Amino acid sequence: MESQNIRVNSLVTLLSQYDPSALSTIKKSHISSAYETSRREGIEKILTPGLTLGESDVGDSKLYLEVAIKGLTVARTRIGPNILRLRERLGKAKKIRLIGQIVAAVTSVGLISALFAKKTGNLTIATAIINFAGILCTLIANGLETPSHGGSGNLIQLFEVLAKTDVESELLLQELEVMSEINSSKEVIRAKVAQANALANILLNGERMLWA
Repeated sequence: MESQNIRVNSLVTLLSQYDPSALSTIKKSHISSAYETSRREGIEKILTPGLTLGESDVGDSKLYLEVAIKGLTVARTRIGPNILRLRERLGKAKKIRLIGQIVAAVTSVGLISALFAKKTGNLTIATAIINFAGILCTLIANGLETPSHGGSGNLIQLFEVLAKTDVESELLLQELEVMSEINSSKEVIRAKVAQANALANILLNGERMLWA
């Protein structure tokens, strides 16, 4: 039989982190029904976190569908907390950036100069402190909009990505559940499982950006 690789690594990682009992149940179920030692070992490897590729001649379509359905179910429970954390961080960044803009406006209209018109030394010190406060506000706001650890882009972009992932994962999960009840072709299953794994990978990357 020709070997065809299916990626399930991100789905397995999600399950191992947030629902290890479900992953263990899937593993025991499929290993117990496998008669060949090589097949049992292959299933064990496929369902071990950190493995990139699984092979379709080791785990059958039912195995991949189970992993995809369970993994996406877990993913959907994680999207909400991530979006909530994003809103909190971006909200703080917006407030701090606004403070920085107010500080900049104070110095630009000459208010400080008017207050310390007769005290040149105090004017210099006050201006320096306020300018520093404005710069600090900008740096803090930028930091809140930047990934905590790794990842490219900023958290504003991540918010949009997670919102899109939420919709896509819901629709895909419905498709996978229907496919588990009917005889779908291996090609269709491969495509849908690959899509599920890609969505799981997006979520994992988002979590590293937010929580690591």
